[in-house]
Amino acid sequence: MLGDRQLGPANAPLNLPYGEEPLKLTIAIPGAPSRSLTVLPNAPLELPLPAERARPKRSALPRDLENPF
Repeated sequence: MLGDRQLGPANAPLNLPYGEEPLKLTIAIPGAPSRSLTVLPNAPLELPLPAERARPKRSALPRDLENPF
């Protein structure tokens, strides 16, 4: 997101307005914490993003949960 404007899916290239003014982006992936960063859109840039959603830790699951299989 750029401000309140959604730019597109995280796995697709984003087109940002070219310039020398820094832009604050917010990256929100379902199941993962949001991440904010500031970029200078004056050259092509690649940002690494989490590849998958955060999974609950085994210790966070109830111990009496049974496997149905």
